[in-house]
Amino acid sequence: MLHVDPSRPACLGRRGRGRRRGVGRRRRRLRNRRRLRRARRHGRHRGRRRLVARMRSRCFRHGSS
Repeated sequence: MLHVDPSRPACLGRRGRGRRRGVGRRRRRLRNRRRLRRARRHGRHRGRRRLVARMRSRCFRHGSS
């Protein structure tokens, strides 16, 4: 590999976004879309879900300890 930061966990991938495989993510996003749209209409959605998902993800917990 060309540039790998040894301090960052491997599961975070090269760009820093987690490389999670799975169709489950897509299916979950489809289900959440209606709730997301409603939240956005009321100005409630600020992109916080992404941050919470990162905190919950297993490789983030194990990687940056």
